[in-house]
Amino acid sequence: MLERAATLQPTAPFGRGYPTYHPRPIKIVATMPGRDCPREWLNDGYRFAQCYCDMGAVALEIGPEHRHLHLHGVFVLRFQDGMMDLVKRNFEAHLTKGLDRDPAPRLSVDRFGHGQTLGGMLGYITKNAGVQPEFEFRAFNLTQAQLDAGRHEYRMYKVDPTEQKIKLMPHTLIPEIYKFHVYTFVPLPPAPFLRNLHWMVGASKRYLPVADYLHRRFHKPTLSEYSAQWDLLT
Repeated sequence: MLERAATLQPTAPFGRGYPTYHPRPIKIVATMPGRDCPREWLNDGYRFAQCYCDMGAVALEIGPEHRHLHLHGVFVLRFQDGMMDLVKRNFEAHLTKGLDRDPAPRLSVDRFGHGQTLGGMLGYITKNAGVQPEFEFRAFNLTQAQLDAGRHEYRMYKVDPTEQKIKLMPHTLIPEIYKFHVYTFVPLPPAPFLRNLHWMVGASKRYLPVADYLHRRFHKPTLSEYSAQWDLLT
C-alpha cells in the first residue's frame, strides 16, 4: 500500500519538524522472543513513518531461521548524532503503545551498513512479496517506481543467494519440503508439490543447485515421481 505525505507534527526532538537536521537512512528489525510479532505492528511502524520520517516502508515476513513473523522497517529520518537510542525508544513506544510488555519487543535500530542503499534495502524488505502468504507491506511517501527500482537493485546486487543455505539434493528434497511445510503452514493442508517447492526456495535457507539440475541429476526420480511421493506423504 502506498500513501502520500501526512501533515502530522512530530512530538519527539527529531523528524520532519527539524528541517535543518540532515535526513539519514536507518533500518529497523522488530521481533518478539519465541513467537510471532503482532500483525498490528505493521500499522504502528507505518504511523512512525507518517509522524516523523521523510519517507519509509515497513514489512511483515516470516524469518528463515526461527520461522516467526517479524517486522522490517526502512526509513529516512532527520536526526542528529547521539540520537539513535532516542529513536529506538520512540519506535518501541509505537509498538507497545507506551505500556510495559512481557516479553518486551526486541529491536535492532541501525544506520545503513557499507554498500547498503535506500533502493537496495527497499528491495530487501519486499523480497518475499508474492512468496510468503504472511507477507504484508506499507510504504509512506514512496512511489511505485521507487519500489520497483529497489527490487531491481536488490536482485542485481544482493549477496550470494546460496551463502549459508542448504543445498537440495534428490535424496533430501522431499524431507526438506515436508519439514518446511510443518514449520510454516501446519495446520493448513499441504499445497501441491511444485507450489511448496517454490515457496520453500523463495522463503527459506534452501536452494536448488542449477548446475546439478542442468546435468540431469534431478531427472531421476522424475518430477511426476516427486509429486507422487509428496501426495503419498501428505
